[in-house]
Amino acid sequence: DALVGAVLSTDAACKLGESLWDAALFIGSPLLPKADSALMALLIVATLIAQIVFLGITWLVFTKRQFTLAYRNKLEEWRMNIGQNVRYYDPLTFTSLTERICQPDRYISEMSSQTSSVFAQIHEYLGLHTFFNGPSLVKIALLLWGLTVVREFIRLWDLLRVLRALPSGSTQLRASSGCGRLVLFSMHRGRKAWAAAVLGIRALSAGSLFVFGCMFLSFHTISVSEIILNAVALEIVLKIDEAMFALVPRGTKVLLECLDPLPAPSVHSKVRGIDMRSLTFFVLVVVAIVVCYCTAIQEVTAQVRAANSTLCGGRTDFVYTLDPFYLVYVAKTNPMDVTQHRMRSYGHIQAINETIYPELMPGWKDGGGLGGIG
Repeated sequence: DALVGAVLSTDAACKLGESLWDAALFIGSPLLPKADSALMALLIVATLIAQIVFLGITWLVFTKRQFTLAYRNKLEEWRMNIGQNVRYYDPLTFTSLTERICQPDRYISEMSSQTSSVFAQIHEYLGLHTFFNGPSLVKIALLLWGLTVVREFIRLWDLLRVLRALPSGSTQLRASSGCGRLVLFSMHRGRKAWAAAVLGIRALSAGSLFVFGCMFLSFHTISVSEIILNAVALEIVLKIDEAMFALVPRGTKVLLECLDPLPAPSVHSKVRGIDMRSLTFFVLVVVAIVVCYCTAIQEVTAQVRAANSTLCGGRTDFVYTLDPFYLVYVAKTNPMDVTQHRMRSYGHIQAINETIYPELMPGWKDGGGLGGIG
């Protein structure tokens, strides 16, 4: 038990991995050719440009509110000019266009209708349950995104502790006890300052991506499927340095592979057996989700509900028309309250069905022609 406790209380060493940021710690070092250092510097610039472009596009495009007051006014105009207009009345189902769009479970609306697509997204986002809906999915996506960024910050924290623990002096590599292994024995103060700057840039990049990523997930779309895809896309943007690592010169890759894990100083961060670092980061993620919920998700949900009310609220079971003197004539779409089951028994419905499916006609034979419709 004492041995297990000692092992569990020991901090793990920090291994430099297959990341452009980790390789950047050795830019300008005499251990690498100048051409390799120049290439890695260009790759870092390309990585930063890609992330800055994403941040700019997110700020200018993906954070725009979709269901603004102006958009709801357009829905109101559509409802008045098209949705309740007698020109779009369906005599087969006795419904207005608004009824068909707002009740997709009962009626089939025009599949090419953009408004029908918008309502389908609204219906999926608001959901039929108080928990299993779009806002809940956004909160889960924010949680996963927050944990992904936290993993990056924990990595930066470990690297910072390693750099502080390394002896200052000339940057030296020594042979390790393992065959073909190397140990980073000491690091020059200037090299430490450069490494700290790299970690700072990396932290600023991760923090900016986290903030803009939260805005991206909260505001960009209410489509449930797109929310899931956006959460995956954010992780790709954060890990672009790992993709760039494929272009790192082979000599640098070999150096990172041969380096032993860097020893990290022991830090007692447990209180009553609880790892305070993990708890702190978890609390920060929860706080960030709460802030996003209060400032963004609630706003978007309220706007979506307002758009849903504009599109499908009030009476939908009527149509209207205007005469040349702009007098309004209003009529119920289904004044006799005919049920769908009864509609199917009407003669004109049966005639249309028999035309579509001639095999339903009495006396029909394969290859015998359509015959007449009674």
